[in-house]
Formats: sequence, structure tokens, C-alpha cells
Amino acid sequence: MSEGVKKPIWKRWWFWLAVIVIIFAIGTSGEDNKDLGTGTQPGATPTTVTSDPAASKATAPGLEVVEHSIQKDQYSTYIVGTVKNNSSKQYGYAQIEFNLYDASGAQVGSAMANINNLEPNGTWKFKALAFEDDFKTYKIKDVTGF
Repeated sequence: MSEGVKKPIWKRWWFWLAVIVIIFAIGTSGEDNKDLGTGTQPGATPTTVTSDPAASKATAPGLEVVEHSIQKDQYSTYIVGTVKNNSSKQYGYAQIEFNLYDASGAQVGSAMANINNLEPNGTWKFKALAFEDDFKTYKIKDVTGF
């Protein structure tokens, strides 16, 4: 290799090592808020699922989904709701993921929303775009933050 030519960053071993470490850190830093319910049919009146504040105060996770529903406009379908940061920690990054299912129960896609700098005891009103308009139900797959 000639002295003046540098390898692109993605061809260097330390770059890929850093990517793997970051992915591993994100994947292992989440709270267990999985499968808090299913949504309603797109176009239907949104329903809200709320948690009982009295029951969740003692064991409330750092990030808690307090409500969620489906919202449809002229062009798109969204899963909307609220996540509460029940800790005194600021989350530099938080994310919520959904699996989307058709009427037969087969998974037809996924949706995701994320935010930066979720403040201690703050709330986040998320809006996850669902690219698959034909889904009938959804499940919360994961809520993570670090």
C-alpha cells in the first residue's frame, strides 16, 4: 500500500469493533417493558391503556409505557402514546419498538420511535410510523434507554 493512501474508516478493524460494542451496549441496556398489550384496528377510535399508578409506584421500571393507541391520518398509520421516565436519571437515548401483525396473527412488519435527552421524571409523547397500513394488531416489543 502506498504511503499517501489511507483506508476508508469502514475498512479498519477498530471501526467494526466499536460498532459491535455499541450495538451490544444498546441491546443489553433496556428495561423489561415487553408486550404491554395489543392495539386496535387502524381507523378505529383510539383506545388508551393506562397503568394503575398505585400498583406500579413501588416497582416502577425506569421507563414505563403509560398509554398507547393507533392513530390514522389521510396518508399514514401511527402508534402513539406516552412513556414516563420514573427515575432520577436522564436518558441520553430512549427507544420503543413494536411488532405489527395481520388478522391471522402473522407478523407483517415493525415500527419504532426514539428520543434523545429524556429528562428525569419526564414524559415522552411518542409517534411511531407504521409503514404497513394493513396491520390489525401490534405488540410492544421493547422499551430501552441509556
